[in-house]
Amino acid sequence: MKLVTAFGLMVFCLFHASHATEDKESLLARIESMKYETQASINKLRSLKRDFLIDLKYLLFNVKTDNLQRIDSSIKETMYRIKRATKTGNVVDCDQSSIENSNLPATKILNKKCWRINMESIYGPIYDDDELVVRPIESGNAEKCYDVAESSIERLLLMTRLDLTKCLHKSLESALNLTTRAENLVQDTGYMVVDRLNTIQEECQTADDDEESKNRILHRIYNIDPYAKVLKRITNNLLNERTSIKVQAIIDADSCRERQVADTYKILSQIEKTANTCIRSL
Repeated sequence: MKLVTAFGLMVFCLFHASHATEDKESLLARIESMKYETQASINKLRSLKRDFLIDLKYLLFNVKTDNLQRIDSSIKETMYRIKRATKTGNVVDCDQSSIENSNLPATKILNKKCWRINMESIYGPIYDDDELVVRPIESGNAEKCYDVAESSIERLLLMTRLDLTKCLHKSLESALNLTTRAENLVQDTGYMVVDRLNTIQEECQTADDDEESKNRILHRIYNIDPYAKVLKRITNNLLNERTSIKVQAIIDADSCRERQVADTYKILSQIEKTANTCIRSL
């Protein structure tokens, strides 16, 4: 303990010895420089937070848009299959999970049918497969099956958009909280440092130009200097870590999004199965 105290006293004495010859103008210039650096840290962090959030919102919006486009595409294919079934009476249960997890010949045939119908929605009708038209039915009754499915899918899409937005907001809020805590710490500490430096500056301007007065002012500058250094360190650390914060925010949003999209596909599959059951009953 005595060794630590002695070391601290030595550092303090060296600080005084190295600056004791400074005149008042040098001290005032030093104080002004510290005020400028402190304010620069506050301004830099504000700018960082603003630009960081704009950039992060853009990245997360792209994640959301990309997933909505995929879901929209799946919905169009599903609605096409249901619509086609209402016209032809041919119901194809495209259960992708069972297709991927099985090598049975029947599953391969089912997979082929699903693929052909999906391709037909892009490239137009396919007429070379007679078994596609199995049992013509009255379109009026079948349209009711389609209308129910369409209504359910519209609600599903609305809820999916809301859920994906919640994912992004939650991820954005997490990153925002981190930057806001850093900003508040820098801002509160920074204003305290500037306020104390203003007081020291006023004292320096009115103090006598003697060694005792200068040492007293140097001592006060020495006491406030660690706070100013902490501000710079916090700001620089956040500048260095902003990429990893963005990456983590996107990972969090993507993980949430994966769960929501998986749930959406499950519900979409169930809606199609319900429509198929409806069509089969006609």
